[in-house]
Amino acid sequence: MGLISCTDVTDCMEDNAIPAGDPVTHGPTATLTGSDGPDTRNFQNVLNAGEHDVVAHGGRSGFVEMPHGGVTADQLVDAVRNNPHCTGGPLRLVVCRSGSDAAWTAQRIANELGTTVRAPTDRAGTNPLVGPGQVPPVDNGGYWRVFLPMLEG
Repeated sequence: MGLISCTDVTDCMEDNAIPAGDPVTHGPTATLTGSDGPDTRNFQNVLNAGEHDVVAHGGRSGFVEMPHGGVTADQLVDAVRNNPHCTGGPLRLVVCRSGSDAAWTAQRIANELGTTVRAPTDRAGTNPLVGPGQVPPVDNGGYWRVFLPMLEG
């Protein structure tokens, strides 16, 4: 477990991999899609729990929303695959509502990458007043839901 740190250029790289033009930042234990304040704060402040963290903005529907348009689960998969620090293994989506019944974003990512994905059923994030090392809580009685890859056929 460790803190996400992007103080060294060799640790974090920005890569405009999302077709809509929103930036993707690759860190040693996380991938950030977008550049708004709350998501950047989550990327910098969340305590890594041994999974590769994927940070993006999830809207009320649980689908990823960016200033320049929506982001698909496939685009998040590409962003994670392009992170040279991510060598496979479980993921945690720090994406609000991405584990809700309505979205199934987490299930699509688990299926595509063939790995376990943990995602919040409601809003999740860090407190702007606390700083690094935070375990992101899930609001409104929500919880972290685990998704296992499902084989087609």
